Amino acid sequence: MKVAIIIESRRVDGPTRNLFYALDLLRNRIAFTLVTFVRGAEEETEFTREVRARGYALRLVREGFRYDPRAILALGRLLRQLEPDVCRWRMLSHAFLSSFSSGLARRVLERTLFFFHGETWTDAKQRVYNRLDRFLLRQAHRVAVVSPFQRDLLAGWGIDASRILVIPNAIPEVEANPRQPVDIPLLVTAGRLSREKGHGILIRAAARLCRTRPNGFRLRIYGEGPEQRALSVLVEEHGLAGIVSLAAIPRTWRQSTSRPTCLYCRL
Repeated sequence: MKVAIIIESRRVDGPTRNLFYALDLLRNRIAFTLVTFVRGAEEETEFTREVRARGYALRLVREGFRYDPRAILALGRLLRQLEPDVCRWRMLSHAFLSSFSSGLARRVLERTLFFFHGETWTDAKQRVYNRLDRFLLRQAHRVAVVSPFQRDLLAGWGIDASRILVIPNAIPEVEANPRQPVDIPLLVTAGRLSREKGHGILIRAAARLCRTRPNGFRLRIYGEGPEQRALSVLVEEHGLAGIVSLAAIPRTWRQSTSRPTCLYCRL
């Protein structure tokens, strides 16, 4: 099986680390090629350097500027060269927006597995893309979500439930801290520190809980993102320095499943 994994990423972050972990597991089971975008005259990004260091097959699509319509045409030519059996694509609405006239979108969608991780609502443009994403999800061959809640959500948007796969997120193994009393519960959340994740709500809830259980729990928030500084300030404002801590996700975390699930074998 040949798989083209199209991802628009410039950094090595949570989603790309998860992708690298899956590719390490699948390296000898499928033939995959990573496809990503570079802009202007640049030749490398943090993401492409990591891909090359890991020895993955990599193809680049060059765009002159953000949302360059020529990039999707170049991507179409590349996909015709690769002739993949499956396309694994994170949502790229702005690229598809310029591709409908050529008919490329319809041909690609017929063999595409989309991954839906939720929506963000940062500005009016993003809300327009969210609407287009919902339309594209109705056309995709398969859509993977991480929970039954998301499955029901997409079904409510008119997406055929028989084409929705529920693939739960992996649960990392968190090593116990020997200096922390074992009788105090440790609450852990891991994810990108962005507004839509609701970490601020969680910290405020922890502050309210501390009023009745001042020494009854600890909360550790793992992740990186644009809200990191604001969340640190929020922890200080509520006097939670000894209870709530923010930390980067350790690169040594491993999935708790001993037998990995091959996403592409479930199509």
